[in-house]
Order: sequence, then structure tokens, then C-alpha cells
Amino acid sequence: MDCKNRSEIVIINETQDSDMSEIFGSVDHIGDNKAYDELHLSSPVLYKVSIESGMISLPQVSLINDRLRPDMLKSDSVYILDCWNDVFLWYGRESQKIVKEAARRVSNQIQRLFSRSHCEPTQMIQEGNEGYVFRSHFFGWDDLLEIGPKKVIPASKAKKLLTHEDFSLPKMEIENIFLTKQESLTDEHCETLLEAIEDYLDRMDCFVFENKTFNKLPDCERGHFYSNECYVFLCKMSIPEPLDDEDDEDEESNVKYNTKYRVFFWEGRSCSHTGFLTFAFTLKLKFESCFGDKLTVERIKQQQEPLEFLALFHPKFVIHRGSRKPPKTENASPRLYEIRNMMGMLTLRCVEIDLDPRLLCSRLHYILYVPKSEGGIIYLWIGKSANTNERNAADLIAQSLDMNNCFSILNAKENEEPDEFWNILGGKKEYDTEGSFLDFVRLFRCTNESGYYAMKEKYSDFCQDDLIQDDMMLLDDGKRIYLWEGQKASDIEVALTKKLAPVYAQNCKSLKVGYDREILYVKSEEEPIEFRRVFQGFDSRQIDSKFRK
Repeated sequence: MDCKNRSEIVIINETQDSDMSEIFGSVDHIGDNKAYDELHLSSPVLYKVSIESGMISLPQVSLINDRLRPDMLKSDSVYILDCWNDVFLWYGRESQKIVKEAARRVSNQIQRLFSRSHCEPTQMIQEGNEGYVFRSHFFGWDDLLEIGPKKVIPASKAKKLLTHEDFSLPKMEIENIFLTKQESLTDEHCETLLEAIEDYLDRMDCFVFENKTFNKLPDCERGHFYSNECYVFLCKMSIPEPLDDEDDEDEESNVKYNTKYRVFFWEGRSCSHTGFLTFAFTLKLKFESCFGDKLTVERIKQQQEPLEFLALFHPKFVIHRGSRKPPKTENASPRLYEIRNMMGMLTLRCVEIDLDPRLLCSRLHYILYVPKSEGGIIYLWIGKSANTNERNAADLIAQSLDMNNCFSILNAKENEEPDEFWNILGGKKEYDTEGSFLDFVRLFRCTNESGYYAMKEKYSDFCQDDLIQDDMMLLDDGKRIYLWEGQKASDIEVALTKKLAPVYAQNCKSLKVGYDREILYVKSEEEPIEFRRVFQGFDSRQIDSKFRK
């Protein structure tokens, strides 16, 4: 307050007579309020907000010598600072959006825990934008900004280190590049799992998140998912207990069943995290109170579904882009879908793709959905080398897209398409007539997140969300090896992946797997059409959901 150092500062005790009594009057009428002093005069309380298994926890941060210090605030976390009359919500630059939303709701509840005489609304504070009042609660917060020349370390030093002839890493995990491709699921294995789900499943209730609440999903939409939406599926299952050796396995009367309840929370690639937060505070709590320890909850993401979840809808598993109910002002536009299994019959999905004829493949089935003012046409494109076992599934999926029974379904065999088919796609263009990538495709993640460099093969049922922006990725389609660089990949990851790619190519050649590989370098958001077609439903507008959020 005293900017020019001209004022005199006087310290006065409460019982001491002074000139202040002439200004403010007598203070004899002020009594002691022990309850107020106990809470109001105590040190501020700092809580760390975390979400584990769908539950929100607020552990209190331990103080150092009864003092708050700035280094207690971590960039990847969210904190609530309760100063009695003020409640602050501080979030770091690397914190998750869902945790911030949960902390905002919890902070309002904290204000109502005690009967406070006055409390300001919760103040949201981002890391680096802390005000003076917030900083004043922390001991040793340095407000001075160090101004001076900074020493810049060029990134090329890492590359020079790696290319030095005497350089060697203490540990590397690259044995995966010398292993053979993962085997696809056999039809017998898929049939066994389908039969088990059919036998165990007693009932399934489906809900969709709309208008900030969960509502019943219409029966006609079962098996249809939208990338902007999230869904909840409550499955009641009767699972038989294992029989003892002494029991007669032929007598069904001796079989005992345990009732289990399994909840799947499915979220699309572009959906808001508000849906899961609402689920955690509403439906999940109701299910837990009703079913207790018989309940298990699993959160799954688009195109990363487990086999038991896919079995619930097989073969009609359709993923649309956008929302269930688009704005009425939006004109309905054609949609193109690709029907494909990534590693077996049970992983068969029908996923909407870009409206680009170059994405067609002669070994697959496609559906062109063409709405019109009254009704419309659904074209089922049948590749000349398409799997005949998937034809029945393609027919069922095409019929399920006609939810209002107002579309006509036309089969369009390859090289026998009507002119309208190609006109809607923007004209006939060259596309993949071999589809060899379906037999040889492999995806490796090249990372040093564990403190050492490792090349880890991804599960064969992968999607574009498996492209991690912090790492390098190696994609093999049988003819080409793509070295994909994420936007945050380190120089070490880039340099080592470039050195190991020829080793992988030479190993494929010695094993006579596929063709002689050509090594290509690709950066994020610059993927060519040959790269994108390998990922089912690759959306060029959303390179990586985690990086966007």
C-alpha cells in the first residue's frame, strides 16, 4: 500500500488504547466467537482432485511445516484451495478436462459443508495466471520474473549423439520386429464366444445420453453408434458355477447359476466427457445400490471394444459420424460405410468413412447411403474378391440402416455400378483392386516412455486413435513401411526408428513375407490415401483424439 515509503506503520494490540478508537469507536461490544475463530483463522486447506474407477476422491495435501508451497501444485493435476471466505479451483496446463469438470462441481459442494458467514463464488485459476490473492496463501511464491538471456540447447545434439559410432543404449526392446504377425481369431473361437454370450445373457437394457440425462435407446437403434454420443448397456447374465468332479455333468439340474450384472459405457471418438461424469453421479450410483458386488463397470472407446461387447451386437455393429439427431436445418448428405473385420469374424464392424472413391477395396463390402426428399437409396457395393461369408452380414446391416422402411436397397457389384453411384462419389477414380494390405498389415509403437527405447506391436484390431502423438509409429501394409511421426515425438524416437526400419524390412524379406518394402516417412496430419485406408474409418479431421483434448 505504501508505494513511496513515506508513511509510518504502527502496530497496535487489541487491548491497547490508541487514536483508532476515535475513528472507529469503542470495541468493547465485540465478543469472542470460538467456533468462528476455530474455522476462520485456521490455515487454508488444499485438496487434490482425482478420479479413480469412476469415483471422485479429495485427498488433503500434506503441508510442509504447516505451510503451503508453490511446488505442491503439479501441472497434470487439479486442486481446490479452501480459504473459508474464498474457494479457489486451480488446474494445471496438462490436467484432464473431465477432472476439471468434476472439481468444479465438487467445489460448489465444499462451500456448503459449513455455515459460512460469507463466501465468494468459486474462482477458476489456470496455471500461470494466478492472481495476488491466490499467491498470498503460499509461502515463498516468487513474483519476480527473471529477465536475461536464455541458453538454447539445439535439438540436433540428440541426433549427433545417436549417429556417433561409439554410441550405444543400455537397454532396448526391439524383439517384436523379428516375430511373425499375430494370428486372426478362428471362426470356431468366434462361434464359441457367440454361443456363450447367447446362453449367459438374460437381458440387456440400453441407454443413450441426450439432453443431459440418460434415456432409453429405441430398439431400432440397437447396434448403431454415433461418434458424438455415449451409451450405457446394462447386461444381466446367468453364469454357471463350475461343477465338482463328483457331480454328474450330464444332469442339468445340478448346475447352479450366479447372476452377474455387467455395465458397458461406450463413448464415441468425438463425444463430450460430460456424459461419463453424469453417468458416474447418476446411473452408476443407482446400479451400485441395487446390485452391490455383483456389478462390474467397464468403460470402452470407439473401435477399441472387447470381444464380449462386440458379441452382443454381432453382426450388426454400425458406427456413424456425428450425432443421432442432427439439426433440422442441416441438409442430409450421402454417407459411405466400410464393412470389415480387423482380426476375425467377431471384429466385423460397419464404420462410416470419407466420401472418397479411392478408399474402395475389391476385397470388401461397402454401403452408400443416399437420402432423398422422400425415401432414398442404399447401395450395397460388392467387391469382386469380397469374402462370401460376410455377404449375409452386409445384407443385414444394409437393412438395419433403413430404420423407417422408406429406402430401396440395390446391390451394386464391382464393375456393374450404375452411373448415379459414381456421380455421388464425385466420379470414378483409381482404388485398390488387390487389397493385399489386409493380409500383411502390422502397427508398431516406437516409444521411450519407460526410460528406454521399445518397439511394441499394437493389437491387430487397431484404429486411428492408436496413433500416439508423443511417439513414432511404424505401419507395415505389405508393400510399404510408413514411419509416422507424431507432433510431440522426440528426436531420439525419430532417429532410432529410422535406423531400425531397414532392419525390420530386411527381416520381412528373409522370411519371405509380402513384398519388398519401400520405406516412406509421414508426418501427422499429412497422411496419404494409402496410409489412411489401412485404418478403418480414418477421419482426417481428427488425427488423434487425445491430442485434441
